[in-house]
Amino acid sequence: MPLHWIVESRPKLVTIVAEGDVCKADVEAYLVMIDGANLVEWRKLLDARKARPILNLQDVNELGVRIRAAAVTRQVGPLAFVVPAID
Repeated sequence: MPLHWIVESRPKLVTIVAEGDVCKADVEAYLVMIDGANLVEWRKLLDARKARPILNLQDVNELGVRIRAAAVTRQVGPLAFVVPAID
């Protein structure tokens, strides 16, 4: 699986590392995990420096709708991205 995560309870932080091809199903599996584990309100750090997103515009829009819908029922914690430098 191209997404790996570490959950740290003391700082209430979920660190996600993405490596290789990442598709919509991978992101959805992660969203199911954070929802089921009641981690939606926690801070998240996504390290995508080694990721290759395999997402089209429709995938991105659908994921955005799903994330925005979560914000209607509860507070969603902050999310920070680490991405590769552009040369």
